[in-house]
Amino acid sequence: MAGRGLFQIIDDIVNSSKKPLTGKDLRAATKAIQSQAGPISQLPKAGEKMLIPSIRQIKKDLLDTQLNSSGSGGYGSIGLSRPVEAYSPRNVTSNTPLNAEKRMSLEDIELQYITPTYWDRSDAGNTLTGVGKMDLQRGYEQGGGIGFMRGPSAQADNSVAASELGVVSRYNNMAQELAQDGKTLNLVPISMIPDALDFQAITSRVAADLLQQSKIKKSVISDFDEAIKARDKTWPGLLSENLDTYIQTASPDQRKAFIRFVDSKAAQKMGIPTDAAAAARYSVTDPAQRTLPPGFGGMGIARISPSSDAIVQNPKVPHPDFSTQIRGDYLGKLDVPMHQSLLFPKTWGSFDGQLDKNGFPLTDANKTYGLKTKAPVEQVTREMVDNYMTNLELAKARGLLDF
Repeated sequence: MAGRGLFQIIDDIVNSSKKPLTGKDLRAATKAIQSQAGPISQLPKAGEKMLIPSIRQIKKDLLDTQLNSSGSGGYGSIGLSRPVEAYSPRNVTSNTPLNAEKRMSLEDIELQYITPTYWDRSDAGNTLTGVGKMDLQRGYEQGGGIGFMRGPSAQADNSVAASELGVVSRYNNMAQELAQDGKTLNLVPISMIPDALDFQAITSRVAADLLQQSKIKKSVISDFDEAIKARDKTWPGLLSENLDTYIQTASPDQRKAFIRFVDSKAAQKMGIPTDAAAAARYSVTDPAQRTLPPGFGGMGIARISPSSDAIVQNPKVPHPDFSTQIRGDYLGKLDVPMHQSLLFPKTWGSFDGQLDKNGFPLTDANKTYGLKTKAPVEQVTREMVDNYMTNLELAKARGLLDF
């Protein structure tokens, strides 16, 4: 799930041609893709397109592989100028490496209880130092994501999740209630779409870093700053030396507003290199989740401690974006992620037949919102384990696993 290599990108674009390319046309197209689709040395200009001989237009989903059938849910919202893999990160392993990843089966927690939590795809255990061939102005420590379960906070405080006090307290209360009956609660993070990263400081920090290094006209920067200040009076300016500090202390909504304006038609029309947003999202994403669809769980599972001291309000190793942590035990990852409908079938099934406010059947997005809002607790049944085993055997038969 780590993303395509350059040769796969070349094949995808060449094979998208309505007319099969041969001879000189094929060689010319291959050479052009190879020169334009590799790691970036600078951000493409606003609205810039790849120019490939014999291929008039490259479909958006060939550049942004996370786009769904409706054209949304990708790394960028208005279409990319380059394949998203051109924004691959360059990382340095952090001083405290992650604990070893463990493999597990859903059968290992049969008859135990699980609850969903919706986490972004952020990487952990690395310091991001570059995007493509571009060096960043500083290193950005990556706190995770699912990798948080194995990171410095886990090693220092046995923490397995970080959020705000209200969310963490809910997990603790749920675990304590189950423990009274001798039952165990396990936390199952569910994958979200790439722009769920927009609340984290690192995503906006990287986008701002890339933009500060781009060749943008002064008049464009002035227009951009004016547009942001209309939304946020505290905005220091794109070229301000205080911008990184501002982003770190800004609210999640302020960060989201900044990066989503970067990723907009309005910003593109001004002359802003809008790929900065997708580049930031992709470069801070856990490689194992780069192509994972939203709505899947099992990339990491942790048992929540029911003890009265499980909540950590003064952690030895704070998360860069969340104030409070909760203790527990990292159990491992499933060999095959499972869709949330199979992990929480009772709650998911309860949405069947329901209509939205316009009288239409609920979409998967509606059901996901309902699952997230309800935060159900469900028991892992034999039927769920059998479904997992079936999916595991299918994945093995198709050669999708590395073992």
